[in-house]
Amino acid sequence: MRRILLADDYPLIREILKEYFILNYPEIQVVGEAQTGKEAVELCQELKPDYVIMDIKMPIMDGITATGIIKNHSPRTKVICYTGYRHEILEHKALAAGASAFFLKPFDLQDIAGIIMELEKGELNLYQAN
Repeated sequence: MRRILLADDYPLIREILKEYFILNYPEIQVVGEAQTGKEAVELCQELKPDYVIMDIKMPIMDGITATGIIKNHSPRTKVICYTGYRHEILEHKALAAGASAFFLKPFDLQDIAGIIMELEKGELNLYQAN
């Protein structure tokens, strides 16, 4: 069973992601939800998920800063970052902070599951974007 933490400041996006995994991937368990980067860091230390799926633009602490802290404390946790902002600097910063993958919104839910499956097999390059 793979454990996932969802981090996005929009509850609807977290709910859609959670429901998608529940309905389509019984081997994936959503163990927590965070609405800020700071909360994602705290929950990651407590829940020890295998994956964190995280928006970059969040209040209090952004996803890039949170990714760096999470990877520093839990190097085996894979962080998948996304954003709706098409800006190369954000992509580079996320990957430099330790993100395993990066993609842009809007995204297809199957793409997220595909990224996780590719990471499981070790077949994903560090960069993935629409």
